[in-house]
Amino acid sequence: KRAKCYQAYQHYRNLGEHKLKILRWVVEKEKTPTEISSEIQKDRTTVSRHLNELKELELVDQWPRGRESCYRATEPVRILLEIESLPKGVWNFDKS
Repeated sequence: KRAKCYQAYQHYRNLGEHKLKILRWVVEKEKTPTEISSEIQKDRTTVSRHLNELKELELVDQWPRGRESCYRATEPVRILLEIESLPKGVWNFDKS
């Protein structure tokens, strides 16, 4: 489990702005590409492409829901974002 969290962290810190925004939308609740695209004002095709890349990095899970797929952040990502939301100084990933 620790290895998966560390792997998620490595991928997460290299994500671009749009992928981060999409990832944050699927942390709390599963969503379809159509739902995400309307919430972040991006083209559905672009959102789907980003979600597929996030899935390849094992940052989101995917399953069918009707005619679309549903996505949700994986457990390691949810843990990582929960830790990231802690006040500064409580947790530090990068030991400098």
